[in-house]
Amino acid sequence: KEKTYEAILLLRDLANKANARFFIYIIPNKQLAMQNQCCESDSLAIEFRKFSESNNLNLIDLAEVFGKYPEQSKLFFEKDGHFTPLGHSLTAKAISKKIIFREL
Repeated sequence: KEKTYEAILLLRDLANKANARFFIYIIPNKQLAMQNQCCESDSLAIEFRKFSESNNLNLIDLAEVFGKYPEQSKLFFEKDGHFTPLGHSLTAKAISKKIIFREL
């Protein structure tokens, strides 16, 4: 996990040097979502949110978005860890709310 965090900080620094914006998110815990319990007790999402805040990262907080959805079990396919079309739609909306395009 520490190597992942180091890599994320390196990417952030490279983006800053290039005057670019760097956004990041993590996938919420599928098992919690399938039980409509996403994401208050998702320890990885909570840890990553704290890491993002303390390192000034542009976090797209999917755990917050998924946690507010009333039928969380419909956001992932039962068979694997992939999003359903609905899960993709919520993710796309969260990304588009966070990213503001500006013309150069």
